[in-house]
Amino acid sequence: MRSTRHTLFTLLLSLMTSNLTLAADNDTVWIFGYGSLMSTLARTATAADAEGAEYLPVKVHDMARKWNLWIAKASQRALNIEVSPGDSVNGLLFGVKIKDLPAFDLREGSYNRVKIAKDKVSFYREDHRNKVFGTHNDAEIYAYLPKSELYVGPEETEKKIAMSYLDTVRSGCVEVDQNNNLNGQFIMDCHKTLGLEGYDTFQDEDQPAYIRHPKRLLEKAEQRVDFLKGYLEKDWPNYLEIVRKYWGF
Repeated sequence: MRSTRHTLFTLLLSLMTSNLTLAADNDTVWIFGYGSLMSTLARTATAADAEGAEYLPVKVHDMARKWNLWIAKASQRALNIEVSPGDSVNGLLFGVKIKDLPAFDLREGSYNRVKIAKDKVSFYREDHRNKVFGTHNDAEIYAYLPKSELYVGPEETEKKIAMSYLDTVRSGCVEVDQNNNLNGQFIMDCHKTLGLEGYDTFQDEDQPAYIRHPKRLLEKAEQRVDFLKGYLEKDWPNYLEIVRKYWGF
């Protein structure tokens, strides 16, 4: 019985940690962002960028971008990458602390976190390679790939790409290019590999459908500010009055 319990415990522990096999002395993994994660504003809506973290432009080879996912609750297409020999996808490689991974997994709830083979990754700047692989070459790189039930083909023309989402992705391409002094090379690679052929878009600038569009993030921030103002004007003085009644100071 003891042996059986030990085996079951070992199996359960393996299942719980199968997505997170890390070197014991490493508390960071790398995520390859090929869509809105390239945008600092959209990315940090999930978790604050870690102090001193690196954000590196890279290509992942034998992959291609596709807009072949449908997110029903948002009524819009979403971006995906698929195996495509001979093609490549550019994007942003960034470090994430282990403690922040659940927030990213939740953010990408329609996707699964999948390990990317290191030999498929190339760098726009060769000096960036050591930042990731160092001397031990034990870095782990992940990308978010979709769950199969979300796939829809371009033939379903009534299902379109929201411009608010597309513009967030494209602005991320520009941001990465400018932050790394790539003189338009990264932007041109985005333009070539964005995978828009065969898909239609819809204009939603006035009321952005994409929840991490700057307008939506500003609305959320303003709501938070309004809440804090109300709290400071009403609740906070009331609570302090009661505190001082009981504690005397």
